[in-house]
Amino acid sequence: MMKKDSEEYLLQTDLRGMFAANLEAANWTPAYLNFRDDGQNGGFFAAFVPSGKAPTLLKDFGWDISKGDCRPSVWTRTENGKDIAEYHHYTEPGQIQPIVLDRTFNGIKPSCCEIQEEFRLYHNLYYDHANSKYIKIHDDGNEEDIVLVEKDNIMIRTKALRQFAAIKEMAIVLFVDSVRFSPIPLSAIKEPERYTEGRTEAFTYFVRVSDNDFSKTPAKQSLSRFLGKRIIAP
Repeated sequence: MMKKDSEEYLLQTDLRGMFAANLEAANWTPAYLNFRDDGQNGGFFAAFVPSGKAPTLLKDFGWDISKGDCRPSVWTRTENGKDIAEYHHYTEPGQIQPIVLDRTFNGIKPSCCEIQEEFRLYHNLYYDHANSKYIKIHDDGNEEDIVLVEKDNIMIRTKALRQFAAIKEMAIVLFVDSVRFSPIPLSAIKEPERYTEGRTEAFTYFVRVSDNDFSKTPAKQSLSRFLGKRIIAP
């Protein structure tokens, strides 16, 4: 565990290392994660992407889907003077598809997260309410945890994600946005390390370190942002 007053923490070396690691072999994928405390804020979000579109996603650093993109929609276009309504499902072929659906209800009812229905049905998952997890019951009767659900943190077994992605000819993309604060002044960071990029066939990201002009707190003299995405092959 890195200390929050260390240079490694500010430079987000742990996230760089995570992107470079073999995530295909990891037991779990952080499909949905929100974090916020005095030293950092940000989140992870995973989605399915058509395999042919994966390289295009890596041309820039920004997210191609937001956590709220999880509802069917109706698009209206005008043709020959007439309005034509078209229904679009959120899991249409050829499009990026959310794995976790972040649902809100205008503040009237509590927000909640749901796992994509097609993924749940494909693996025939049973939801264990008492333990907040989805279970797969195999033919021999053995039970396997597939989805672990906590507040602001949903982990999905990587093997199950990759099996589903492969049958749909899709890959998994993990979006990450992380902001960290530090008592280390910007002047203490070497110039070449104040902005760095990482690019391979599997990921793209940048890390930018700057003065924190929004706070006079000594513990938050500087801040860094890690923004990127990592393709997890099926």
